[in-house]
Amino acid sequence: MMSCQKCGRVAASDVAFCPFCKVALIKPVGQETSGASPIWVALILGGLVGAFIGFLLRPSAPLIGQLPFGTVITRGGDLTGFDRILVSVAQASFNYMVAGLVLGGIVGAGVGAYLSKREPEASPESWKEIQPTPPRSVELGQTPEQVEATLGPPDKKINLGSKVVYIYKDVKIIFLDNKVNDVQ
Repeated sequence: MMSCQKCGRVAASDVAFCPFCKVALIKPVGQETSGASPIWVALILGGLVGAFIGFLLRPSAPLIGQLPFGTVITRGGDLTGFDRILVSVAQASFNYMVAGLVLGGIVGAGVGAYLSKREPEASPESWKEIQPTPPRSVELGQTPEQVEATLGPPDKKINLGSKVVYIYKDVKIIFLDNKVNDVQ
């Protein structure tokens, strides 16, 4: 069984084109990409980058500058004595990191969603080789059902009693007594 890369429907393994959406490349079922989803990878990377940027942009304490990572990550819990006046700066710095983490994660998830929706590129190892379809032909004496099986439903159907005309975009087929009589 084969799974269409565009619509995801399953078709017979000997089909070179999806019978539902007519896409030529059909990916074999069971050969889906392995590994983490691009959304999760981008979310984690975006969160880490955002947290790092938030840490770099953290507020500084007057006359001291920015607090070290250990103090920021504990929200000032490791500060003792006179340094306790810096707890509010440590908490604000931690909040900058969390805001950066959240914003970076959101942006990363958006990028990951975009990347996962892109059409995958065909590679010789994972995609069935495209076989040219045999030319479709209509022969004298065929029934309307046989013609529709070959060409699909007509764009227009004109019923003139014993004479029926099927009009396609590039051909006109005339039936006389339910048999192909002429093709124009």
